Amino acid sequence: MKLALNSNNVITEAITKWILKQLFLILFFVGIVFSVDAQEFKNVGSKTFSQLIKTDAGIILDVRTPDEFSRGHIEGATNMDSESRELKKKLLLLSKEVPIYIYCLSGDRSRDVARVLTQNGYAKVYNLRRGTIEWRLLGYPLIKEKNAKKITDIIYSTDDFDKILKEHNIVFVDFFAPWCAPCKKMMPDIEKLEKEYAGKVKIVKANLEANNALAHRYHVESVPTLMLFSSGVNVFKKEGIMAYGKIKELLDESIQ
Repeated sequence: MKLALNSNNVITEAITKWILKQLFLILFFVGIVFSVDAQEFKNVGSKTFSQLIKTDAGIILDVRTPDEFSRGHIEGATNMDSESRELKKKLLLLSKEVPIYIYCLSGDRSRDVARVLTQNGYAKVYNLRRGTIEWRLLGYPLIKEKNAKKITDIIYSTDDFDKILKEHNIVFVDFFAPWCAPCKKMMPDIEKLEKEYAGKVKIVKANLEANNALAHRYHVESVPTLMLFSSGVNVFKKEGIMAYGKIKELLDESIQ
């Protein structure tokens, strides 16, 4: 009888130890998951957010509705509605080379968008923790844009583009998107270059959303993407923003 009781105690003790071990492992791995999740992106307050967007240039995303955006937004921000069906597609076109700053009204919608970005390999993502509610309470400004310039889109079929390549020895292409902040920043330079190199270089401004076939042909996966063609051959391709002076150097070398 004692032997049977001792055996039962040993079995019970072994089962208890096994259960405790499993619980420990579960808690350990859950802790790792939450730790990794917490490090996916950085939640920052208004003061830090304001300093970052001034000192470490990047993309500022306002993920509120267009109506909210029109009533006031952080200067330099691009509106990308978090409820849009095209949201993820647009997000994954953003450059991974620069930091991305995201905000909404309270920090909830922007947190979800920040998580999507980090899950897709974006390393420098910052979320405005309490959104524009705290931003305004602390006295930081929201602006309203007046008379924003509208870019007229030209749709290029692959045949249209082949014709351009045949007619012009040097062709420079700027793949952009209307919601892309770096693209907007570069547009005045692109338009200036278009005038400077008239008759020497054909400059093409191609909205990625309106020129999917062309983008697919040349494997354009983010905006801005800049390409240079010489005698119909692609000789240069760069993802991300490029300084005016660097583009001039590239074009000058190509026409020598």
